[in-house]
Amino acid sequence: MFMIGFSIIMWFNSIILCISAISLMRGNTSIIHGKVYETTKDKIRYGKALGKVVLLMAIGMLCSGVVALFGKVDDALRNAMIVLIVLIAIALAFLVKTQTKFGNEIK
Repeated sequence: MFMIGFSIIMWFNSIILCISAISLMRGNTSIIHGKVYETTKDKIRYGKALGKVVLLMAIGMLCSGVVALFGKVDDALRNAMIVLIVLIAIALAFLVKTQTKFGNEIK
């Protein structure tokens, strides 16, 4: 029963991140703060690029929950964590790329 709880938590986190990603991709940049956001010229384009990264993280959590629910009990947690770590690492690589791209812009 442990993996059902883990799956529900991952799906709930995925929903919250998905809602945030959709908001960012629609151009709502009021939830963004920081040095890169303050110094970039095109805040809307930065928000949309950041929204794609957040959506990728949401997909990673969703996949991790699915793997945990449908995997064998002995291997489910390990496999779910491997999926989560790989997809979050990919999302972080895209985040670094986005931050570097927009951080180099000057107002």
